[in-house]
Amino acid sequence: MPHSPYRAAVQSPPPPVTSAARMAGVLAGGVASTALSLVCVFFLSRSGTDIMGWYANYILPVGALLVGMVASSGYGIAAWLLGCKISGRLIWSVIALLLCGYAAAHYLEFRLLVSDDAVGDDGMAFSFWTYFDFATRNFRWEEHGKAGDALGLLGYGLRGLELCGFLGGGAIIPLALRSKPYCDACARYKRSPLMAILPAGEKPGLLGRTRAGDVERGTALLGSAREGLDAIFAAARTREPVATHEAMNLHGPLRHKRTVEKLTARMRVYLVHCPTCCAGALRADLVTGHGKQIKVAHLATEACDDGLVAGLLRVSRAQDG
Repeated sequence: MPHSPYRAAVQSPPPPVTSAARMAGVLAGGVASTALSLVCVFFLSRSGTDIMGWYANYILPVGALLVGMVASSGYGIAAWLLGCKISGRLIWSVIALLLCGYAAAHYLEFRLLVSDDAVGDDGMAFSFWTYFDFATRNFRWEEHGKAGDALGLLGYGLRGLELCGFLGGGAIIPLALRSKPYCDACARYKRSPLMAILPAGEKPGLLGRTRAGDVERGTALLGSAREGLDAIFAAARTREPVATHEAMNLHGPLRHKRTVEKLTARMRVYLVHCPTCCAGALRADLVTGHGKQIKVAHLATEACDDGLVAGLLRVSRAQDG
């Protein structure tokens, strides 16, 4: 591979780590975050704040969902830092460990709250299952500071929702990380810094209303943005970092990002690359709408060699500095 004067932007490769060691590190990090989050939930519940009991519309376990996300944060952080690719096997391992953590938390709660010599109404030892059944059947809704009647068997329905929310929240971070671009050669997640943003629409009308001529102007602006994108990709094909960066500044300068993001449509150009080997590409997406109505459509990808990627990173850092 020919020498590039911009190779200084490439990070030194990390020490080789086996996939088994990476996976073990991810699981260890996740177990730690799960234990910490559930311990916090327990002590908060003893002080009167039952996070796991937060429901929206009496059916959506938002509290359990949030706790699950916090519990699984260790898996995501460790996987990102260690460069462990999220596989289906790893996701199932995460769910299994979260399930074990959920069960262990309830058992430890039982051991902390129930003495060894406690007995039930039948004179038998007060077992964990007796405690769990009693606690589940005594779930109560609270409104305006007043507790309602015990739910009885319906409490198991809430237990099921609580568990589904906890496991579902726990799977969000690993699944989100699984969608991130990954360099198999270097075992690292790729970075995707925004390099340019091109205006492809107008300012939205008052209260979102369509104004006369919006369609025609929008079509013209979109066409202009496509021409700018073609110019950026054409510059990238020259493999000249300075020329490519200048094309980005000409057609989609980041200093106008705040203004362009308010338009009805805009094109974002990312430099998707591995921070170790600098293998990557320019990726262009068309973004329309705002808030809950935002839509992202992939437009095109222009492959870049490692010299161009490293050069663009170096020029961008110099410009930012």
